[in-house]
Amino acid sequence: MVKNDSLQRIKGIGEKTSRLFNELGVFDIEDLVHFYPIRYLPYEELVSIEELTADNNAAVSARIISSPKTIRAGKLKITEAYIEDYSGKIRCVWYNCPYIVTNITKEKEYVFSGKVTERKGKRVIEHPVIYDLNEYRKMAGGLQPVYRTVRGLSQKIVRKAVSCALSEFSFGEDFLPVDIREKYGLVDNDTAGRTIHQANSSSALEQARKRVVFDEFFNFLYSIKRLKNNPVAKSEFIINTENILDEFAAKLDFSLTGDQIQAVRDIFGDFKNGKVMNRLLQGDVGSGKTIVSLIAMYAVCRSGYQSVIMVPTEVLASQHYQTCMKIFADFEDKPRIGLLTGSMSNKEKKAMHEEIESGRVDIIIGTHAVIQDSVVFHDAGLVVTDEQHRFGVKQRERLADNGKSPHVLVMSATPIPRTLAVILYGDLDISTIMTKPDGRLPVKNAVIIPKDRGKAYRTILDQINAGHQAYIICPMIEENEAVEAENVIDYTSKIKCIFPENIVVQFLHGRMSPEEKNNIMCSFANGDINILISTTVVEVGVDVPNATVMMIENAERFGLATLHQLRGRVGRGDDQSYCIFVRTSDSEVSKQRLKVVGDSNDGFFIASEDLRLRGPGEILGQAQSGDMRFELGNIYTDADILDLARECCEYIDTSDFRPDDDEFIRFRKHMEDYRDKRLINLSI
Repeated sequence: MVKNDSLQRIKGIGEKTSRLFNELGVFDIEDLVHFYPIRYLPYEELVSIEELTADNNAAVSARIISSPKTIRAGKLKITEAYIEDYSGKIRCVWYNCPYIVTNITKEKEYVFSGKVTERKGKRVIEHPVIYDLNEYRKMAGGLQPVYRTVRGLSQKIVRKAVSCALSEFSFGEDFLPVDIREKYGLVDNDTAGRTIHQANSSSALEQARKRVVFDEFFNFLYSIKRLKNNPVAKSEFIINTENILDEFAAKLDFSLTGDQIQAVRDIFGDFKNGKVMNRLLQGDVGSGKTIVSLIAMYAVCRSGYQSVIMVPTEVLASQHYQTCMKIFADFEDKPRIGLLTGSMSNKEKKAMHEEIESGRVDIIIGTHAVIQDSVVFHDAGLVVTDEQHRFGVKQRERLADNGKSPHVLVMSATPIPRTLAVILYGDLDISTIMTKPDGRLPVKNAVIIPKDRGKAYRTILDQINAGHQAYIICPMIEENEAVEAENVIDYTSKIKCIFPENIVVQFLHGRMSPEEKNNIMCSFANGDINILISTTVVEVGVDVPNATVMMIENAERFGLATLHQLRGRVGRGDDQSYCIFVRTSDSEVSKQRLKVVGDSNDGFFIASEDLRLRGPGEILGQAQSGDMRFELGNIYTDADILDLARECCEYIDTSDFRPDDDEFIRFRKHMEDYRDKRLINLSI
């Protein structure tokens, strides 16, 4: 078998089973051998029933002494049977597995492997896996892989398919030279690729996993290093920054923080070095990134060039436009500011296109509308993307390529640990704003359960009576029978019944037209709406300083980063603000995650905890990371391997590879294949 062979080359896999594998992202033989187990179950040494102890996994050889029977407990189907060996008997239970009855025969001896628990003083084996005795004896001491599956695709089918593929698949010659593998304590890729699926010991599995994770990190980091080491284009834009910072700061009615000043200096340093700037500006919600970008745009404007800022929503674009008009109102040499969004009429768009192309607009603020083919910039010297993780890499690339090579500033209010930032944005320089403007009171947080909603509503009413406003966030737009969660439509009706008639309640969600959403947000910003009930459409960038309460229903359904972003919609003025997280799940995971946001307002800490609790999988989404995914590697728990991969990237560039070496040719071919397959959309 070769890499691109169809899965149907494997005996027993037909069109139907192949489609089930496709749902898991497995389309050919190469995908299958790189479809790694998510965990492993040990094939325990056999013990007697009398030796079983609670809270431990164990395997016993025993015979069925009672016919299995299934009972219902609500939605749960519980199947039970008693087994016996020479030392005694014990009860086994299976959950939602009524088919177990058809798979076992009374009085026949099997191996039952599972966790032993204690119920009402008696031991029970919960959900044991059943094996043929002779087959189990051959596997005892090894590790059983457990894979992700979908309905209709059993572990048995996946294991058999992987085993069949590995028996004929060749991993080819190792792309890493022997001396490098020895230096970093790595097994060869063939051994690693097979052992990761068929480990006969924990130590062998550990070595195999180390190599697979190392390769994931190394391939990505080395490719990013090559991008970063590519000659940076010379800038065609000469930006004069002299006295700009002092002049701008003098017009503000507040003082810039030290981090904001340093970020401006970083940007101005890039302007002066004669090369095209590629910089990430990251900072927590409310840390003042927008002002930093405005100072940069003002410098570009004063030097005779245009600046473009692209944001993900029309609401945010309109807000930026209003902010710019307000900030620059008292400037003697004020920039000419234009707004371009998708909901504008064709006549309005055409007029703005002409203004942009002629150079009669200095700062262009817009949504995706600014990257349409019909938009031609006169002389764009700086491109800013706000909430940049919301845009695909190709969108940012297209904006930067409209005309000459402008300076690029990307901004993110999703704080991420520096280790992750280096991986995500390895080809960007990074500026970080840690501190918030003076005078901002920290938001007071509370994690509550449903029975405490009455207290939360009283808090909201008290704040409204004091002249403030509130948000209530629901995870869904309308009722869904398959999901038990609050929805915006019904919740709005409920709130209108609970609160006095003079309280104005309105809802907002993503299915509304841009014009509807913009009108509602403008009404809320103007104070015409007391309570805004919304989905996470308000997560990004909306700035209403008078809003002092954020209540989030079914909070456990949101990621920590999203919860922190939502909380960032309050606490933007001088008044004390509150965030109320309603937990509707009793799971320990939900309690642990919500405790993180309940105890801390530090976005960087929350992002780090999110990474620790979930791993990078959900954080490194497609929109954030191009085509980069780590199947096994976790940059938090595998930090030691990440460091090895970084060190190897540096070492390999200083080693004595020669262009005519077979090892060098093999290494170069591997990296070219990797870049073609995994990093084709990554360049910014």
